[in-house]
Amino acid sequence: MAEDADFDTQPWIMLGLLNAVHRRSDVTQRSLSHDLNIALGLANVYVRRCIKKGWIKIQQVPSNRYAYYLTPHGFAQKALLTGDYFRQSFNLFRQARAEYDEIARECALRNWRYVALLGGGELGEVALLSFSGDVKAAGFVDPQAEISEILNFPVVAELSQLPIIDGVVVTAPSVEQSLYDAVVAQVGIDRVVMPKFLQFVRLGPLGPG
Repeated sequence: MAEDADFDTQPWIMLGLLNAVHRRSDVTQRSLSHDLNIALGLANVYVRRCIKKGWIKIQQVPSNRYAYYLTPHGFAQKALLTGDYFRQSFNLFRQARAEYDEIARECALRNWRYVALLGGGELGEVALLSFSGDVKAAGFVDPQAEISEILNFPVVAELSQLPIIDGVVVTAPSVEQSLYDAVVAQVGIDRVVMPKFLQFVRLGPLGPG
């Protein structure tokens, strides 16, 4: 029987696995599971797929353990996946920057002066580039953050901890429903702005029906 014949690999997981093997030959499937945040069984499937494709080889070492090594084909595949990753990241950066620029212009037309950015991370840093003119960022709202500032802007757990703001701009790929609802309750749905490239995520209340 063909092993995982219908298995649809995710490029980012495959790239993470190849990078991990490149860094450490003594990597284990359990450590891969932890580092890539995937189930142990799924890590096993990806390792088998890489071996089958000739991207990594396995060799038994003392103490009944195994070591994994990248093959020349594995190095080539890693380079290919890395290139794809950076191209996609660059395209996302350009799209995000363009949309946040447009949102900043719309905020200016509404006479907004300060906005809160809902969610930190890379998208938040991209948004900062757009909100440094007539409309400025007051800071970030991110209850999960383990830092107190991003590029000298405060990071707070609740919107009420920021100075008075005119609106909120979503700058995270996903936001906890409870946090989104709390923000909407504070400023109103018409003052929460989400870029189009994030609107595949339903965040707001479902409403009647």
